[in-house]
Amino acid sequence: MVLFSDKDCDYPIGPDPQVQWRRWYNRAITRSVNQLVGAQRWIENFPTRVFLDRSCTQRFPLDLAPADRRFHRIVVAHDRTGRRAAAIGGSGSLLIKPSVVGSAERFAVGVVGESMPFCHVWDERVVPLIMDHLDTAEDLVTYLERREEFFLSGKLGIAAGEEELLAWYLSRVDADYRHYFSVPEGVDKVVVGEGHWAAFVGSDTYRRYKEANQRSYLIDEIVDKFTDHAVAGTLYRDNGLHTLEELELGFRALASQGRVERRVLANALYGAVVEAGKIPLFFRVLQPSASRDAFYVFLVCRRLDSESYKDYRHRRGEILLAYVEWQAGKLIPVGSQVVGLAVDSEAHLGAEVSEDLMYVPRLEVSAKRMAAVTKVAKELGWGEKLRERSYSTEEYPSPMAIPRKGPGRNKPCPCGSGAKFKKCCGRI
Repeated sequence: MVLFSDKDCDYPIGPDPQVQWRRWYNRAITRSVNQLVGAQRWIENFPTRVFLDRSCTQRFPLDLAPADRRFHRIVVAHDRTGRRAAAIGGSGSLLIKPSVVGSAERFAVGVVGESMPFCHVWDERVVPLIMDHLDTAEDLVTYLERREEFFLSGKLGIAAGEEELLAWYLSRVDADYRHYFSVPEGVDKVVVGEGHWAAFVGSDTYRRYKEANQRSYLIDEIVDKFTDHAVAGTLYRDNGLHTLEELELGFRALASQGRVERRVLANALYGAVVEAGKIPLFFRVLQPSASRDAFYVFLVCRRLDSESYKDYRHRRGEILLAYVEWQAGKLIPVGSQVVGLAVDSEAHLGAEVSEDLMYVPRLEVSAKRMAAVTKVAKELGWGEKLRERSYSTEEYPSPMAIPRKGPGRNKPCPCGSGAKFKKCCGRI
């Protein structure tokens, strides 16, 4: 659970710079920390007494008391006058210095108080940078966890601003393709000076990284579409496969993917649509990259000329469920978590399309049901042309070596979609 306290406090004018700083710090930061501590205490003690409106008539709709919950507290300290940034100079960002307690050092933030819980303190300039580059729940929470660990480890001496710390983090990836704050061997404290952020965003590697992420936002759009319909009460559930609560778990599974994972999912989904062509039914199964992740099953389905839209949606949902159940014990181990997504065959053409989502927390199929879906599988020829393919992606991809003309265009696209280059990223 990520708690924010956002305050906009004018930086004061006065003859004593230290008094100016202390007064602003107390209003913008200390009060926010006290507010965050109070909010956390309330959620811990009264998780069912959290509301969406001032009059306390609309209860917060989700469970706020899961057994494994963890809190992250973030202070956002604004100064709309610009006087604080002007006084700091340079980028105008607050210095990050763990050894500082409270307002003891001008323009430096460390711990608010010896007995206070740890809080991240950001200013108005860095919040958009963080939210733009850590724009999934997974990526943001991982950064908060590792930032707190680094801050409290004693290894961070000082950082010239949050954006410099962010660049230091984003430019380093471990063996599991996870970002981290690196500390060279034999070094007691790290000083992160100015220039890291400018070098990072100005590099050709960064440009390729942003380009590679573009297709991943297809997953964001799908999550947004489903949740918007769920909140509005307009979610299509004609086949009655799931309750809204069960579907919400499927939304969470999709939304739990980080930006790189969404890139893999989007490339695989896009590639499935391209490869499907005019085939009536086309399936793709993605195995999880980590034990906590789900299997993903994509179905590209073509609507029959004689079929009403309602009948098409119903048939598509039933086929997706049957295929997932048929794969139990084959490509998908029994007991696995599965997210299924069915899409229109015209999805890559920019047309208005629909998607169906199914979610199975633990895949188990009775003998009677397996006999039924096996019969369907034989009739439709499932399993006759299975191909295994590896999907991978680099967060910071190297330049594509495949030419836009010549025989290389018939090779698999480097993005990992599974489609030929000429039908995917090489399309003109």
